[in-house]
Amino acid sequence: MDSPAVNFTIPTFNRLELTKRCIFSLKRHVHVPSRLTVVDNCSTDGTREFLMKLHEHGVIDHLYLLRKNMGVSCASNFGFDVCPTPLYMKLDNDIEVTDPRWILDILDLWSADPEVAFLGPRLGTPQAALYEVTLHSGRTVTATRRSLTGSATAISRDVFNVLGYWNEDYGLYGEEDADYSHRAKLARFLLVCYPSDGRILDLGTPPCSPADYNSYKRAQRRKNLVPRTGINKFALYCYLYEHGILELYCPRRYLPAIHGYDVEFSINPDFMLRKKVVTACARAIDALPDAMFASALGSGDFVASLTATAAEVRQRHLPLAAGQA
Repeated sequence: MDSPAVNFTIPTFNRLELTKRCIFSLKRHVHVPSRLTVVDNCSTDGTREFLMKLHEHGVIDHLYLLRKNMGVSCASNFGFDVCPTPLYMKLDNDIEVTDPRWILDILDLWSADPEVAFLGPRLGTPQAALYEVTLHSGRTVTATRRSLTGSATAISRDVFNVLGYWNEDYGLYGEEDADYSHRAKLARFLLVCYPSDGRILDLGTPPCSPADYNSYKRAQRRKNLVPRTGINKFALYCYLYEHGILELYCPRRYLPAIHGYDVEFSINPDFMLRKKVVTACARAIDALPDAMFASALGSGDFVASLTATAAEVRQRHLPLAAGQA
């Protein structure tokens, strides 16, 4: 078999019927050298048993069954490591492939020009957010000023080497795709939108689903987008990236030790040091009086103060992190 060009990584959590449609459509319409990695977040609806049968029959190349729900980002991050192909794709289990041109167009865009290294579908992207870019090769592509949706996102190894993993600090479900897109823009990568109409479907989840998955997702997102005080978690990360207080490369929070289907996790000291920096900066921002909140965030003096705070945290905790690594 030819060396795989792309590793499809599907995180699953219940929604068995959607998972079936996703995997079977992928196998039906994708005829390029590839691998399929599936990571299940402790489903309880028969998904795990179904996935094990597919793995036993060679439909799934890499399968991991997590003991508890570790979240979308943690599950998706497996794909970067278990099969380091030139192109990685995070594919949500509610995406159905309807046309083989889908992956062929993506590979054509990616392989023809090194500037095309981070791609997502146009699904739901407002026309006003799209713009045309003429590449150095003379080719024209469509890019977005906003975030790429994480539903069917392709990331080259070159982008991964700069930005690292999906941020696992947003809980079970959150802003990992917007966070990655923001880091990509700051690193001056193009956010390229590939054609998706007639090629893939976003099946979504029926509002009346027994698991009430939509309510679950909304509750998770509120934790990241609605601040208790000061600034919400997603805006905080963006602010720290933009001012160089936090590096764009994101490490894994949970380090996996793989034993067949089973996975054990340990905490990554590098991530926890990063988390301490974020927490210290959040406290400093939350302490700002309401009357001067906006002006202080834009102040060079305040940024310098946060930078000093971050350096102090790193200096205090770096020896411990290095010793635990």
